[in-house]
Amino acid sequence: MRLVSAVLVLMLSVVTLAAGVALRTVFAGPDSVERQVSIEHTAPALVIDGSVLSAYPGRQLITVYPDEFMEEPTVTLVYGRTVDVLAWLQPARHTAIVYDQGINELLAIPRLGSESQVPNPLGSDLWFEQYRDDQPVRVSLTAGEGISVAIFSTGQSRAPGEVTISWPLDNTTPLSSLLILLGTLLFVAGSALVVMALTRIRRRRGPKKPKPITAPKRRAGSAKLMKPSKASAKPRGRRAAKRTAIVIIPILGLGGLASCASEVEPVAVGEEILTAEGEGPAPYPVVTEAQFERIMARIARQIVAADETLDTSLLGPRVGDPALTMREAAYRLRNADTDLGTLVPVPEGPVRLLVPQQNREWPRVVFAVIQDTAVEDAPSLGVLLRQESPRANYRLHYSVTLAPDTVLPSFPQPTVGATRLARQSQLLILSPADTVTGYGEILGEGSGSSYWRDFDTLTDILFTVVGPEGQELRQESFGSDIDLTLEIDEPEHLSVALSTLDNGGIVFGVLTEVETVRPVQGGATINATSSARVFSGLPESAIGFLARYEMHVLWYVPPIGSDDRIRVLGYSYQLVDASEAEQQLVEEEEG
Repeated sequence: MRLVSAVLVLMLSVVTLAAGVALRTVFAGPDSVERQVSIEHTAPALVIDGSVLSAYPGRQLITVYPDEFMEEPTVTLVYGRTVDVLAWLQPARHTAIVYDQGINELLAIPRLGSESQVPNPLGSDLWFEQYRDDQPVRVSLTAGEGISVAIFSTGQSRAPGEVTISWPLDNTTPLSSLLILLGTLLFVAGSALVVMALTRIRRRRGPKKPKPITAPKRRAGSAKLMKPSKASAKPRGRRAAKRTAIVIIPILGLGGLASCASEVEPVAVGEEILTAEGEGPAPYPVVTEAQFERIMARIARQIVAADETLDTSLLGPRVGDPALTMREAAYRLRNADTDLGTLVPVPEGPVRLLVPQQNREWPRVVFAVIQDTAVEDAPSLGVLLRQESPRANYRLHYSVTLAPDTVLPSFPQPTVGATRLARQSQLLILSPADTVTGYGEILGEGSGSSYWRDFDTLTDILFTVVGPEGQELRQESFGSDIDLTLEIDEPEHLSVALSTLDNGGIVFGVLTEVETVRPVQGGATINATSSARVFSGLPESAIGFLARYEMHVLWYVPPIGSDDRIRVLGYSYQLVDASEAEQQLVEEEEG
């Protein structure tokens, strides 16, 4: 009887396992939901909003098929923040793909615009990723409602008209997993029962020891021969009920579990929630970490190409003023003499610190600290990138060298972003505009300046070089035959300020130093330095020379009410122009 019960348990386990596997294979539902749309249109772009991509849960697979009738069929797919994608498209017309829950289908809705073509979308700094191929493009991503996908051909022709979006479905049910688990447990239990039953049978039928021959004894009475053995007696009462329950209970459990099937429903997608009535989304960090690394790599590669050829025309797409002026001056010196001019390499990374502006409009700025770890003792650079408009790329506007012992303030996380401060902001001990003006004044007047107590000059290397003490050392180096005058001025480059975590700010600004040297005695001449000779074209002059240096400075400005002083975090200092003094004065008078 035990062997029979064990076999029944094994049979039940096989049935249970088979049912569980069947629910995952033969009787399983679809493993994905797919929606397709074919569009007859002439717009240069298709836009798939994040609300469409999140119509069903799970990762989206987008497939775009090129138009075969075109001479060079091409598919270009990009994605980024919805605000950025739509800003880049304006004012071009495009086709929006939307999801209609009522009919459970994708629909194409034309959006009007004044442009029928758009620039080549490849290479824009707004995109998180971009893809291009002459074959069907398949992109798998997880996009929320704040992300949109834009599809183009080349921008000059109509966008592809066939798009498929699919979402994975979990077609496994809890019932199948439970049946497989129950079947496994029953199989283990049945196997154990079979082993126990076979062992018991083997013991009962095993060889017996021979009995010694003895004299025959008197036979027992017939009544004892008729007494049944305990092994052959049928179980009765509670023991019999328990053995029967071994088979009945799993069968009842299987029948109960079979009624637990479920189906997958599409997720309802509502309207986009705005910050307030009539307003758009809240400001956000203008770049992600991955996005900035890609942008910085593009800028660094462009600068490397320009540095190798000393071609200023290569700088324009990725470098803007004031950094452009300083690098063009270095190229001019290098073209004349490779030993002249200072070219500080701009590496693409690694990125030590990233502080994107929190903004949804343009222009946008990003501050970062980068350092080339492949070069021993390479300086850390503080860079500021600026994007003028959605279709413009970021350009390098400031690049300053940080001192090795510089302690930077704390900044918000890159996923939060920092607020850009106004030039006249009163949240700091000095406004960004007054910071630039005040520092220029202390460079010229030293402790006599009204801003003297606002700045920390004890560890300021730039103040040591350009301030009153540096001016005296320079006069001594020229000797008594040459008269030296220095003037610190603030050009019209706008300062840029970003908030720090302690409610202070960092400020980028530009100052110029105009150095004029003249002979003291009449009829004497002054020999031009190698750099001044390149700019002025004169080896010597009886009038004198005028040299203009630029200083790009990065300050930390404490918050209002703080007892700390303004610190210089980094700077760049370089000769950018030189001319004969008389000629320069005449030009200024005529201007």
